[in-house]
Amino acid sequence: MFKSLFNRQPQRPTYDPVFGNTQAQTLIDLLSKRETDPIYRYLDDLRTEEWDQRNWLIWRLVEHAAPRMIRNAPDSPLGNLIKGIGALHLAWEARSTGQDAQLQQLYGERLLSAVAHFKDAGEADEDDPTPYANLIPAAMALQADQTELHDIFHAATNRDAYNQQAHAMMLQALTKKWGGKHTDMFSFANPLIDAAPSGSTLPLLWMQACLEQWFYFTQFDKDPAAAAQFLKNEEATTKAIQVWDHYIAQQPSVASFEYDAINVAAWWFWQTQDQHRCQQALGLVGDHFTHFPWAHNTPDPVDALFAARTFAKTA
Repeated sequence: MFKSLFNRQPQRPTYDPVFGNTQAQTLIDLLSKRETDPIYRYLDDLRTEEWDQRNWLIWRLVEHAAPRMIRNAPDSPLGNLIKGIGALHLAWEARSTGQDAQLQQLYGERLLSAVAHFKDAGEADEDDPTPYANLIPAAMALQADQTELHDIFHAATNRDAYNQQAHAMMLQALTKKWGGKHTDMFSFANPLIDAAPSGSTLPLLWMQACLEQWFYFTQFDKDPAAAAQFLKNEEATTKAIQVWDHYIAQQPSVASFEYDAINVAAWWFWQTQDQHRCQQALGLVGDHFTHFPWAHNTPDPVDALFAARTFAKTA
């Protein structure tokens, strides 16, 4: 599958926020022209299709122009979902801007707004799992306890058993940095290896759990020796190889919302010095790279990705 990538000189990639998705770019172009009605109609038609893909599209649109998406959102379950995602995005934006009292108040207000909109959307549309999938990070930020977070997760997965967003956010909720335990995080990721449908990237959440363990060692414990030692952990590395080999053997077609998981896999195999699997994963990533996990290594994620490409000798 990847022979055409061998022996090329590594190239520095250019960031593409829509991962080459032409429909996403079309919708963003409409948003830039303030033509929002066709966007809402298109998203509404997607509600019976792939929930994760629609959620990914909404996030890309909100990141491009959150106030416009929120202001013109219809009075409907979809409208509340968009308003919730918009409020959550603007909450993270306020938090990243600074720590003064006014920004912290704005952060809290936007989180509460997001929670209210997600609950309204989830109650009004009994099929859509994404209001609850997105409610998980909002509830995390408001310091909900593990029982409440599990209840929200089950509300999402009762509607879509293998929803990627719900599982990815629940794994985050179980990380030690958010008040969980590393053992619970791995216990959550492990069953997905065998349970997830063929071709799903959910089993790759094992590598996300490994990344979170490494990240805690580096950023919270300030223990680079423990972080380096973890990259040699036999259980972590062996299971990651098993998960990846099973995934790649299925010759997967990567959906736009799955590139986060593929990027984490590529990063993991770069860090564990597995050149062959790093090359495979980067072959799937192409130029569709995400800001994280690469920014964990260098301020500019392109520098880290380029280093991984150089290691893997993948263009």
